[in-house]
Amino acid sequence: MREEQKTEEFTYEVIEHLASVSDEDAKYEVQLNAISFKGKPPRLDIRRWRNGKMYKGISLSREEARRLARALEEAADRDDLPVE
Repeated sequence: MREEQKTEEFTYEVIEHLASVSDEDAKYEVQLNAISFKGKPPRLDIRRWRNGKMYKGISLSREEARRLARALEEAADRDDLPVE
């Protein structure tokens, strides 16, 4: 017996471009945008883009973005982490 799978069409709208956070010579541009997916309320979205095509990324609520910003600030200030 065959089972049909229905998938919803993937739609998104970039509500506002907020920042580009990639290096100038990067192959992909890492952008911070406010994006609405499938007509839902916009979320803050960090992902790679190349030639207008979106790649893997992360979408965050306002509160998730605040917690991530605090965590990144704390991590960036640590001299004992072996990162650039």
